[in-house]
Amino acid sequence: MDYDKGIEVFPTTIWSAGAGCHGACGQKLYVKDGKLIKVEGDENASWNQGRSCPRVLALTQYVYHPDRLTTPLKRIGNRGEGKFEPISWDEAYNICETKLKKIRDEFGAESVVFAQGTGRDVGGPISFLCYNYGSPNWPASITLKSPIVAFIPPSRGV
Repeated sequence: MDYDKGIEVFPTTIWSAGAGCHGACGQKLYVKDGKLIKVEGDENASWNQGRSCPRVLALTQYVYHPDRLTTPLKRIGNRGEGKFEPISWDEAYNICETKLKKIRDEFGAESVVFAQGTGRDVGGPISFLCYNYGSPNWPASITLKSPIVAFIPPSRGV
């Protein structure tokens, strides 16, 4: 790519879109006029040494896909009808907060499990949310797709 034509290159470590990626692969992000135009492996990265998987190479397609959700949606029809309307982030957060408070007041904080998948970057924020909420239930080492979830004690942290 011709760097003289306003293209900036940002070396970074990123994960590819989709399930199963654990991140930490060194990539170069090519940006022109504020838009991501290309992703390629960083040859100076010790982990992947310039190699990239097809998922990360398709990152621009994920980022700019016309069907990608970019705002919260609220269901306006019955479940399963597929009817939604866009709402603000503030409204979405308020809905989540209201519902989580109602659950905590009615059933106790320990009735909520804060779980994460294989992404290694959300552990800190999820654990802070969990402990701030008052729940001891943060099974970070499992996936909810696993049958083992049926055998997790209801209050793992106690």
